[in-house]
Amino acid sequence: MKHRRLFGAILVFLLLLLAACGATRGGSPTSGPQQVQVTEADFKITSSVTTFTAGTSYHLVITNAGRTAHEFMIMPSDMGSMPGMSMGEMDKMALAKVENITPGQTRTLDYTFPASTAGSHPQFACYYPGHYEAGMKLDVTVNAQQGAMAVFDTFDRILLTAAGMTWHIIWSLVLGFLISGMVQAYVSRARMSHVLGRARLKEIALATGFGAASSSCSYAAIAASKSMFKRGAHLIPALAFMFASTNLVIELGLVLWQMMGWQFALAEWLGGIVLVALVAVLVKLTYPKKLVEEGRRFHETGTVAAMDHGDELAPGRTLWEKLRSGQGWVFVAHYVAMDWSMVWKDMLIGFLVAGVLGVLVPGTFWNALFVQSAPTPVQVVENAIVGPIIAVISFVCSIGNVPLAAVLFAGGITFGGAIAFMYADLLVLPILNIYRKYYGWRLAAYIAGVLFATMVLTAILIDAVFAGLDRLFPAVHFIPTANPHLLHHVATFSFDYTAVLNLLSFVVIAILIYLNVKHPMMMHMDHAAHGGHDMAAIGEA
Repeated sequence: MKHRRLFGAILVFLLLLLAACGATRGGSPTSGPQQVQVTEADFKITSSVTTFTAGTSYHLVITNAGRTAHEFMIMPSDMGSMPGMSMGEMDKMALAKVENITPGQTRTLDYTFPASTAGSHPQFACYYPGHYEAGMKLDVTVNAQQGAMAVFDTFDRILLTAAGMTWHIIWSLVLGFLISGMVQAYVSRARMSHVLGRARLKEIALATGFGAASSSCSYAAIAASKSMFKRGAHLIPALAFMFASTNLVIELGLVLWQMMGWQFALAEWLGGIVLVALVAVLVKLTYPKKLVEEGRRFHETGTVAAMDHGDELAPGRTLWEKLRSGQGWVFVAHYVAMDWSMVWKDMLIGFLVAGVLGVLVPGTFWNALFVQSAPTPVQVVENAIVGPIIAVISFVCSIGNVPLAAVLFAGGITFGGAIAFMYADLLVLPILNIYRKYYGWRLAAYIAGVLFATMVLTAILIDAVFAGLDRLFPAVHFIPTANPHLLHHVATFSFDYTAVLNLLSFVVIAILIYLNVKHPMMMHMDHAAHGGHDMAAIGEA
């Protein structure tokens, strides 16, 4: 049964990729792209078509009729001259670009305006020094498709966006799961709860380290944390483990780096340490001893499935001996399979939700939801509060909330707000209900309140620190520029380093599957009961 679930999960992802990559991207498949003649002169841009339809394919024929070289860029809107912005940042903002069109030269560009641009007013422009200011710009209009084709195109864009996000992180995800599996197979966790009975710096640091070395699954993290707490661990190390297990793990950092940039990966890790420290301080200041003991003795309601990994430890005394052990690699494969079985549904939901929001929700909605015109301190605080609230109702946790965070950041949420949203995977509604079943309403409410407060405060502090570093070292860009066309770019497939690394990762996946099939897990290691976070396994109160 567990092998069927493992293969089924992998098959779902592969079918998603194949369906999206092979889907029609809009327009008439029989008539071909519509030709558009664009002329660049010194210093003016004209076009035979200025009203376009989202989802329709266009073949732009761009001629330089001037006496100096030009470029052709399709910008999302009237961006102005963008003083102080580097060419690299401008390129990132552009929907499409043709560089260095010499005098008398004709270049072509095949382009389809995505569904997300419907109702917008992009701009054709040349940003060579002084050219834009001299008048090389032309506003155009993009209308939405009508009828059945519009429905098909919308569904196509959702699948393509979800598949593109998946494709861009496959190799980093496989690497992260592999490293996590190796750590779990080579490092025993049997004594964890025996050494975490106090809330000193040593115990908190150990719990944080243990959490960072374990699974990225939110449900597994809270189950393991509960087990430690009810076996005698202090509340603070138990919470530190729970947070580190979902926000300081390797695979999350790699996925963040790939999808949102190194700044978010660094902020997630540094902020995670800050948040653990704030949790420790806040719990010490407000420690409800009676409530904690009540929660420790609370009898769990319903049939709560065990979400805690057992111990399969590789033989050998040294790391080298463990690495050379064939049995050790079998255990690594088992842990990878268990971790995957617990997060694949969250990831699938996360990518699909991000695709739906990116395609169907206009940028004006996010601009209205997140305060942007207020003074910076007000904007930062409001966004840091709104971010976790969105996470609570999103039902998406673990690594699955990264693509949605990318959509929110592109939609206008601040750097700190996006960080707060990702921290709040431990506050989604199903998990809040599990807290209630583990500890009772009173301690569950206390834990939720502590987590929410520290998440918001940490996000504000991280935003302030990175903003300060950005002012001190502007060339480094500690606050990344939001890419409003992230979804358009990730839905573009090409044979590059990502494709090569993904192909290598498929080989690794095949080896791991082979080891799991040839050496099945023992019954006591079977976690099918909570595979994919099936909430039915939790039982009813």
